[in-house]
Amino acid sequence: MISEKGLRSFRQPQTMAELEQVLQKGDLYGSLVSFLLTCSQEGNTQETINGHKLKISQFVKYARETLGVTDPRQVTANHIKFFLVHKQQNCSMTTVNNHYRELHRFFAYLKDEGVIPETPMLTMRPPKKAQHIIRPFSIDHIRDLLAMCPEDTFLGIRNRALILAFMDTGLRLAEMAGIMLEDVNIQTDTIRVMGKGNKERLVPFGKATKTALMRYCRVRNSPLPNLWLTEEKKALTRRGIEITIIRLGKYAGVSGVRCSPHTFRHYFGTNSMLNGAPDWAVQTLLGHATLDMTKKYRETVNSLNAIGFHRGSKDRKGFSPVDNLSL
Repeated sequence: MISEKGLRSFRQPQTMAELEQVLQKGDLYGSLVSFLLTCSQEGNTQETINGHKLKISQFVKYARETLGVTDPRQVTANHIKFFLVHKQQNCSMTTVNNHYRELHRFFAYLKDEGVIPETPMLTMRPPKKAQHIIRPFSIDHIRDLLAMCPEDTFLGIRNRALILAFMDTGLRLAEMAGIMLEDVNIQTDTIRVMGKGNKERLVPFGKATKTALMRYCRVRNSPLPNLWLTEEKKALTRRGIEITIIRLGKYAGVSGVRCSPHTFRHYFGTNSMLNGAPDWAVQTLLGHATLDMTKKYRETVNSLNAIGFHRGSKDRKGFSPVDNLSL
C-alpha cells in the first residue's frame, strides 16, 4: 500500500495560476509536476501515479535538502547513486530497485521533453535484488482460513466467497475491490476486470468458486452495484478487504507466510502451473505485461517439483486452483 504520509509530503498545485508559476521555474519539483500531469493525461491509474509521486518526490526532496541540487540539468549519476545508497539504509533491495526504475522513467521523460540533453542514468545499472522463492499459501493454510468462515453467517459466507475468488483468479487487491455485480458473468464463469494501465481482461473462475459466489449473492441483499459489501451493506473497500484477510489469518493461526491478498495471487500463479497451466496463460490471467513475474512462479514450481511436490491426479480437467482441492 502507498503511504498516505508520503503522499501528503508532496504538494501539487491547486490552481492554474499556481501550476503556471511552478512549471515556469523549471526546477526538479516543477519537472515532477509536469511528469505527473503527463501520466494522468496518458490514462495512468491513480494508484500508478501515486507510486510515481511517492518515490520520485523523495529524490527531489533529498536532492534539494541534502545535495543542494534543484535544477534537473545539474543532476548527475553520482547524485542518484548517493540517493540510492541512502535508501539502502532503511529499505530492502527490492524497494531500492523500484526507486531506481521510477527515476529512470522520470529522467527519460525529461530527456524526451528536451528539459535535459541526456539522462544522467545512461550508464547506470539497476541495483541487484535478492532472488527469493515465492512463498504462497499451503493447502493447510487455505483449510485453516476457510475454517474461519462459518457458512451460517453473512460474513462467513462472504469471506469464503472472497477467499475462493482470490485463489481462483489471482486478482490484485484493487482489482478485487473494484468488481461490480455486472462484471461477474455466471453464464461464462468469468469476471471482467480493469487492471493496471486501464487494461481490461476477462478472468475465469471454477465451479466451487461459482457456488460460493452465488450463495453470497443470495444473502448480500443490497441495491449497491459493488460485489463485495460490509455487514452494514456498504461497499467493502480495498483496505477493508486487506484487513479482513489479515484478521482471518490471525484467527486461523497462519504462520510461515505473509497473510495478505497478494499471497493469494502467488497461490494462483504457482498452483495453476502445478495443475498444468502454460506460462503464457498464467501471464495473461494475472495481467502481467511481461513474463518476468511469471518466470518467478515457474521457478517456484520447479523447486517444488524438484523436492517431490504432489501434483494430484493427472486426469483432473482444467487448472482451477479451487476445483483441484477437496473443500
